[in-house]
Amino acid sequence: MAEARAVAAAIVQTAPHLRLTELAKFLGRDISALGKAAQRIAGDVNARRLVSDLVDSMQTEGYKYPKL
Repeated sequence: MAEARAVAAAIVQTAPHLRLTELAKFLGRDISALGKAAQRIAGDVNARRLVSDLVDSMQTEGYKYPKL
């Protein structure tokens, strides 16, 4: 579950209209913990590739980011 939160935090950081504070409220987690998790993901080449692929596929498919 922690990895999923980290990936979600990394995705939120790439979306200009989403905020990490809103994700933290939605998940009931501390914003600093989510920020650190996103940084950890950014340091992992495989995880960074996963986040990039997810964001690319959402943009390609015309996915509209939900407002939290």
